[in-house]
Amino acid sequence: MRLIVSFACLFAISLSLAQDPSPAKLDPYELPATKVVNKPKIDGSVSVEEWGDLPSGSGFFDKNTGTPVEGGTFWLAYDDKFIYFAAKMDSKAPKSLKATEYRSNVSLRSDDAVFLAVDVFGSLTNFNTFGINARGATDIRIAGGRAAKREWLGEFLANGRVTDAGYEVEAQIPWGVMRLPEAGKRNARFQVVRYDSKTQRQGDWRFTQQDSRLIPTWSGLDLPKSGNQRSIKLLPFAYGGVSKDSTIANAGLDLKTSLSDRIDLVGTVNPDFRNIENQVLSLDFSYFERLAGESRPFFLEGGEYFRTSMDAPLFASQRIRKFDVGFKTFGQIGDKSDFSLLNTIDLGVRNSFAGILKHKISPTTSATFGMTSLAGTDTSDNTATFASLGHQIGNWQLFGQHMLSRDTSQGNGSRFNTGGVYAKDGLLGIFEYVQVSPQFLPRLGFAPQRNYKGPAFFIDKTKTLPKGKIMETQLSFGAHDYRTYDTNQQYRQGFNALASATTRDGIDLDLAYSYDKFFGSHDQTLFLSVEKPRGDRYRHWQIDAILGNISGEPYRSLRGVLSYRPLWNWQVDLSLQDVRHFSNTTQAILSTVYDIGRDMSVSGRMVRSGSDTNAYLAFRKSGSKGAEYFVILGNPNALKFEAALVLKAVLPIEIKF
Repeated sequence: MRLIVSFACLFAISLSLAQDPSPAKLDPYELPATKVVNKPKIDGSVSVEEWGDLPSGSGFFDKNTGTPVEGGTFWLAYDDKFIYFAAKMDSKAPKSLKATEYRSNVSLRSDDAVFLAVDVFGSLTNFNTFGINARGATDIRIAGGRAAKREWLGEFLANGRVTDAGYEVEAQIPWGVMRLPEAGKRNARFQVVRYDSKTQRQGDWRFTQQDSRLIPTWSGLDLPKSGNQRSIKLLPFAYGGVSKDSTIANAGLDLKTSLSDRIDLVGTVNPDFRNIENQVLSLDFSYFERLAGESRPFFLEGGEYFRTSMDAPLFASQRIRKFDVGFKTFGQIGDKSDFSLLNTIDLGVRNSFAGILKHKISPTTSATFGMTSLAGTDTSDNTATFASLGHQIGNWQLFGQHMLSRDTSQGNGSRFNTGGVYAKDGLLGIFEYVQVSPQFLPRLGFAPQRNYKGPAFFIDKTKTLPKGKIMETQLSFGAHDYRTYDTNQQYRQGFNALASATTRDGIDLDLAYSYDKFFGSHDQTLFLSVEKPRGDRYRHWQIDAILGNISGEPYRSLRGVLSYRPLWNWQVDLSLQDVRHFSNTTQAILSTVYDIGRDMSVSGRMVRSGSDTNAYLAFRKSGSKGAEYFVILGNPNALKFEAALVLKAVLPIEIKF
């Protein structure tokens, strides 16, 4: 099988490639690794007596512009079992701090929070991130991605509190929750980040100027062994119930084990996809196929290791609708290479395989190789390959990617793209040339456009204003000129422009215009959006309107979104969209979650699309260690409401050896 290597890079701006500075010389971008003598109390009250003599850092800078933001101080130390982290974050208005979440292992993207990101390999490709808000809620993101089950995700101890000057947090993070290299002396990489919910800006302890060589070093770390006893973690499940026309009964098994401190193995037999709430696509018009996000735990576990191209990923797990048996293994090979392998079998029907290898050639150069294979009685046999090479020069990232596909019905095809990304001080620029043959078809990937070639560019400038009613402005412009690959005829030509402003009280205004000439159709749209407060997923409203002409017909889309918390433990989200284009179509999505406790909740969702309406209601005892129980009324993913009642139980079992 032929692989053609081109220039590529991963589209990461702040956490990409770097060189290790010498540990012998301590500089402002270095913190010495120090073992604690007396273990701190993790009670959320940061005292000088406990933390004062440990290595610390102060001052934070806007991630994009480098301007100082509200400050604070953090402390970082370790012993043979844990990383110890504490922070005191300043705030001019402590009473306005947001700390909505109180649970473990949840998203803190709408709260004021501080995050510690650590790459113990020192490669800047395997960061583990641990976030804490002022109520001690935690957000854990392990390198490679993990599903939400506590026995698999892991956890860490944390506490926090609001003070008269801001907020304080403390955390104790087990080494065993992360994949670790061999024990011994090494330089790790880390960054401490504070997130401001009001401005929705990220403040970094060290401003890297988009130059990853400046990402701080945790120098002289005497890394211990993980201390984890090797085991197989089993999650057998069973569910049963009744529907209008029949009885419902099924059972299966999920499993996970560590082949080494660096490599995990995940397997599943007869996975339960029926009772997992899938994401719903909006009614927005597109000439091309769209994919909803992935929500199934088997594919989320280690999912980041399977990522390749952003525009045309080699592997898209949504392509695998169902299967009987599946396994995946992923992790690190040495300090410079990541790998991932996946295989699923729908017995007697099809076999799906995906494999990715990412290698760091040098501190500024990386390569990725991948392959997928699909074979079965209900589909054409298909193989696809991916190869990329990327190089960073200061604020520039140069990239190139090449993909090949071979299909028994479509024939052989290829995709090639190359270009560069520039990022500095809130300015982002992207230039790319792409060409895709008519026969290119990776059936396990996602390539919605084929048979075109040509250049495209995009430029965006975001500016933060220190004073006045306007807090942030954004201007962007993009253009493309594509012709058909085989006949060199006009395919798509167009441009788009956007202007945005955000006020200090959280109102966000967006205005955009788009023009696209697509196979002779002159499409024009005007987009207007108003949102307040921007980015708050707990309490906000948003109204979007699109007016114009698409495919020779008038186009109008109106969409409203409302998120509200009637009580501190009750969340309600409503989305309404009406589209008039050839015909009238409406969609309404109502979701609600009522937390009975940290690991118990009642949730539901109602989806009405056109004349079809589906709804379900569920009681869940999950999110903690131990057995999980679910009672589900309806079918979460049916097109129309199904009268069904299902009881499901999951019983974790760990076999140590």
